Amino acid sequence: MTYFSVSNALFNVSPLFYFTAFVLYSGQLVSTRRLFSAVAPWAGRVAFLIHTAALIVRWMHSGFYHPPWSNLYESLVFFSWGVMGAHLLMEWRSGLRFTGAFASGVVFAAMGIASLHPNKEVEPLVPALQSYWILIHVFMACIAYAFFLVSSFASVLYLIKDKVKLETMAAVASLVCVLFLCIAAGKGFFTNSEILFFKVTQMAGPDGKLQEVIMNFKGSDGKPVQQFVSVPFAPYILWPLLGAYFSSAALFWGSRKKKALEKPGRYAFITAFLLHLGLIMSVVLAPFYLTEMALKSNPYRLAGFAMTFGIAAFFLMLFVSEKKLASRLPAVEVLDRWSYQGVFLGIPFMTLNLITGAVWAYYAWGRYWGWDPKETWALITWFIYVIYLHMRVLGGWKGRKTAVISIAGFFVVIFTYLGVNLVISGLHSYATG
Repeated sequence: MTYFSVSNALFNVSPLFYFTAFVLYSGQLVSTRRLFSAVAPWAGRVAFLIHTAALIVRWMHSGFYHPPWSNLYESLVFFSWGVMGAHLLMEWRSGLRFTGAFASGVVFAAMGIASLHPNKEVEPLVPALQSYWILIHVFMACIAYAFFLVSSFASVLYLIKDKVKLETMAAVASLVCVLFLCIAAGKGFFTNSEILFFKVTQMAGPDGKLQEVIMNFKGSDGKPVQQFVSVPFAPYILWPLLGAYFSSAALFWGSRKKKALEKPGRYAFITAFLLHLGLIMSVVLAPFYLTEMALKSNPYRLAGFAMTFGIAAFFLMLFVSEKKLASRLPAVEVLDRWSYQGVFLGIPFMTLNLITGAVWAYYAWGRYWGWDPKETWALITWFIYVIYLHMRVLGGWKGRKTAVISIAGFFVVIFTYLGVNLVISGLHSYATG
């Protein structure tokens, strides 16, 4: 048994423990039973230890100067590790158990998507990545993003505890669902009205058995080119879904101060959620059985659908148990402090990420800064959290104002990490492999 096979086995096992942790942490939010609060942290720790072991074994397989965060698959796995690690650190420091449902849920979804990646092999690094700076730069970025996400989790709980109108939060959530669906659809949906997936074919492996592989070939420049196939009926489902979420957002926004419209607004969101289930079945699942494609053909596109599904499911649960959840949460001052600690711990890593990235860019491309999309969005992320700290420390902002900034930062982090790689091409596009 090789290091590679051991690491893959551990990566496949850890999502089971993350799912168990997610169920237990979620039960802790709405139940006073001691079982949830006692067992949930241990389930999270066991999952994290297995995840850590998988990363270490993969690193042993690839070598010291080839860390397990050198492409999008590995960085997704490492980023997931950072999210759970940041939560567990905050849980140990401050007793921050209530964000465990968010952290374990995000990690479970991310690890599930990563498990569908068509190529998990450790490949030689491209020239731009053949540097010891990769040990520092990507590590700093993933850890910073992890702490920022934990901060945003605490901020969401703060708004719930502070009794912000559910209609207001649901209106924003509906618009966020539109954002993630747009990312999942990709540029081709808006330019050609079609959703593209990688083409999958069957080829004989080393043992002579047929196996599914992504159809690819090398272009005139010697670089691999992947062939795509379109799903022509996808627009007829996705456009109505986008319209449903926009309608829900408008109805929620209008019903914030009108009690008569409260129930219709909630029904609109439930309708959008059910339509989203239809989208998953029709656009994501059906084509894999009707064409040559397989579920693993484009796992990162599924990330956008998973994000939308998670947000819709969370608010659907919130409509049912809002008061019970609010009663279980600690005081707003505690939640506000937890959110601040996440930003306070993350901003030094983000600062070092920008500095080390600039130095690395000088050695790789001969300039410190070139306004590459990834560089630009990383700088935007840094500015958002610097503004958070500035307004909190010098401006005296606390509570709802800083919570909104933290939550806004969450979506910028997701777009910087995932959206830029899938939507905008640039010098960092090699990370999509």
